[in-house]
Amino acid sequence: MDFVALDIETSNSDLTSICQIGIAKFVGGHFVEGWITYVNPQSWFGNRHTKIHGIAKKDIAKAPTFKQISNQLRARLSGMPVVTHAHFDRLAIDGACKKFGVPIIDCRWYDSSIVVRRSWKKFSRFGFGLANASREIGYKFSHHDALEDAKAAGHIVVAASVKTGKSIETLLSQAEHKIKKKKESPTKDRNPKSPPGKTITFTGTLSVDRESLLCLVEKAGYEIAPNVTATTEVLCVGKYNEAHIPAGQKSTKHKKAEHLISEGHSIRIVTESEFLKMTANGKNIHPF
Repeated sequence: MDFVALDIETSNSDLTSICQIGIAKFVGGHFVEGWITYVNPQSWFGNRHTKIHGIAKKDIAKAPTFKQISNQLRARLSGMPVVTHAHFDRLAIDGACKKFGVPIIDCRWYDSSIVVRRSWKKFSRFGFGLANASREIGYKFSHHDALEDAKAAGHIVVAASVKTGKSIETLLSQAEHKIKKKKESPTKDRNPKSPPGKTITFTGTLSVDRESLLCLVEKAGYEIAPNVTATTEVLCVGKYNEAHIPAGQKSTKHKKAEHLISEGHSIRIVTESEFLKMTANGKNIHPF
């Protein structure tokens, strides 16, 4: 089964602030072609994000916007099986399409982190991040470069096929179905007060990296949504970049949540520290 793997980098904690996209094409289980581009996110850059991926505002000064590259992206993804490691990238692409007024790309999304969790028993609950899984298969790459990360996700799927003896098509098909949480008494690995099936949105910059955040959200039983809507259950507010949002002011997401609350919607606004308390005070953060 031929497929493409995709990864994005963002300029801040807003999933739609895409500043780099990488796509790796795999044919017959082999990497054959890569595509990478900077993207002008038309948004601000958080210092922490720049430290992680090395992309600064000066790097995207002449880069196209998401809207300008949307046709190229569509040509590479439409009708294809698209692999991303966790669902952040899918949410980012769909969110950016909506934000910039372009049609949602018609492709089939698959989660390679679920492939890892199903293929390696040791990673069934923790440690299924991209870096950890790549170390397990002996694949070396430069983490937080969009194309490098996309290639890593693709190679992980191929390696899982070899390990399990299952075809790539079978593995990806199984990855479409979420891993069911065990119906057992709550343990220290999951906060018993966190109701499953809830949606959480983030705004501002968090001190937790993307993969650790995924692990925390998974444990807490939440689904991440890129934007605040009437169905949002929780908004987690990180630190605001004062160059973008002056001290004392609130982000658009924060203001929208407050407006919806005033209209009678039940949205809980929490700080990052409160969010960490919701996930066992951060004690269960697994080192990726």
